[in-house]
Amino acid sequence: QTLLSVAAVSGVTVNWYDAAVGGVILQSGSATYTVTASGIYYAEAVDTATGCVSSTRVPINASASTFPEAPISSGDVILIAKLMKQAYQ
Repeated sequence: QTLLSVAAVSGVTVNWYDAAVGGVILQSGSATYTVTASGIYYAEAVDTATGCVSSTRVPINASASTFPEAPISSGDVILIAKLMKQAYQ
């Protein structure tokens, strides 16, 4: 997972979409959006007082390089903890 974020000024909220025009709204009312897949996501500014939306959406590129590598094994930490416990008994 990767957290995308945009800087929004006071009185502005952000909606996240999967397309530059139209598309599916992925999240509304947040300057951040957590993605689980690479791709281009689009941020749209919304004036909270008037409800007016920006005329264009800002593309945010979440490339594969922004995602951390998956752990090889979740058992590694448990094994180390058991070995340390045995060493101090």
